[in-house]
Amino acid sequence: LSLHDALPILLGKMILISIGIGSAALVVTVFAGRWLLTLLYRPEYAAHSDILIWLVITAGVAGIAACFGYAITAASQFSPQVPVLILVNIVSAAASFALVPKIGLRGAAIASLCAMSVQATGSAFILYRCLKNRRGSQVASVPAVHATAFTVRADEL
Repeated sequence: LSLHDALPILLGKMILISIGIGSAALVVTVFAGRWLLTLLYRPEYAAHSDILIWLVITAGVAGIAACFGYAITAASQFSPQVPVLILVNIVSAAASFALVPKIGLRGAAIASLCAMSVQATGSAFILYRCLKNRRGSQVASVPAVHATAFTVRADEL
């Protein structure tokens, strides 16, 4: 398979896994978040179980952003990541500045979600542009991507 063919297939699988894990975590958080916070910490933490929900949603978006980040790194798109990550930091700072004083912890969680959303969107755009530009060009062939390609055998150590 060419990089152009293999990368979207692997990325799709990675994103589906991230969505699955994020969805499962969200369901657990919605139905058992208060209980888990009480069990693992103290009842004072359980009073803020709504913030845990925001953080789990943020973590789900961050997982998807990470998948896109791995894909654009695999496609050797290093330089375009810099402006996206600068923008992520600006959005994080601006949202935190605007939201934390007004709504406290919830504002911090929402600011994180804003930043991760920008990172996921920006990374997806970089990858889309990269694959679109390479569609007509000859891309180096890579081996078929599957789980065994990422394992280390004992004789390789």
